[in-house]
Amino acid sequence: MVAFAINITEKGRQRLGQVAAGFHVLLAVFGVAVVLMGVYLRSKIEVRFGVLVDYDHYNLLPHMLISVGCTLIFLHAVGAKMCYDCSFFYTRQRFESVMVLYMVIMLTFQIIILAAASMCFSHTHMLRHSFNHGIINSLKNYKNSLHLKRTIDALHLDYNCCGNGSYTDWFKVSWIRNDFLDLESSQVQAKMKNNKYYTDDVPFSCCDPMSPRPCIHQGVHSFNMHPNYDKTKVTLYKNGCSKQIMLFFEKLLSVFGRSIFTSSIVEWIVLLQMRYLQTSIFTARMSGMARGSAPGYLMDECPFRCCDGICCCCRCCGCDGLCCILYG
Repeated sequence: MVAFAINITEKGRQRLGQVAAGFHVLLAVFGVAVVLMGVYLRSKIEVRFGVLVDYDHYNLLPHMLISVGCTLIFLHAVGAKMCYDCSFFYTRQRFESVMVLYMVIMLTFQIIILAAASMCFSHTHMLRHSFNHGIINSLKNYKNSLHLKRTIDALHLDYNCCGNGSYTDWFKVSWIRNDFLDLESSQVQAKMKNNKYYTDDVPFSCCDPMSPRPCIHQGVHSFNMHPNYDKTKVTLYKNGCSKQIMLFFEKLLSVFGRSIFTSSIVEWIVLLQMRYLQTSIFTARMSGMARGSAPGYLMDECPFRCCDGICCCCRCCGCDGLCCILYG
């Protein structure tokens, strides 16, 4: 005895197939969006790869998204054609025999969909660790690598930030090469420790253009150097780059993850539609009236024992309609 049966006419099967085909088209378009998500994420990570450490699998999530997107495009393009043809009696035989196999493939693909969505959320922890340690190392090597210097300066300007946690991080590292210092000056010698120069200067890229006064990036905490200067109102970006860049990636990956989870829900709706369409077509053909009304159902029998009890209660209460939904 079949479970969750609904009687469907030939016209109903036609509409059901066309609606399912429409959902497939939407999911195929979403597949294109997922591919673009992967490409965009990869480009953003590659730009910041210079300040990442312990992040060997930086291409894993972008490649996962691109692969999932391509599979969505192919799978639902086929599904749209299948459902559209199965909605008409004369073209139904093209895909009728493989509908069950297609639905099994869709069910299996749900595991990959959920894995990709989960990776979007879990990936933020990997990025946070990598950026936090990577930016600290980059500050230390700022004076030794032109590439790192350009990367850090671009990071400051793009994300309106300074240092790793704040602009004071620059006070803790020796970021000016000795070649550019007057080593015979007593002022310079006073700031030398282990042949390294430490000062309360920061790179010019830390300057906040929204500050009302000219930027003070040299002697930031040296009040005697600047008239009417309050260190609580510095002319620099106050937020650290680790925090700012993670706000961007957390928001980005959250949107990606939620979108993919939503697509998974839509896929389940399409699966239900296809199951009712497939079983109604099969039941009609087996009854000898391929164009007549026939019940579509989800399962050959109810997997829960409570279904029998519910059906008996419904009959006793006169609710035969609900029993017909549970059992065809």
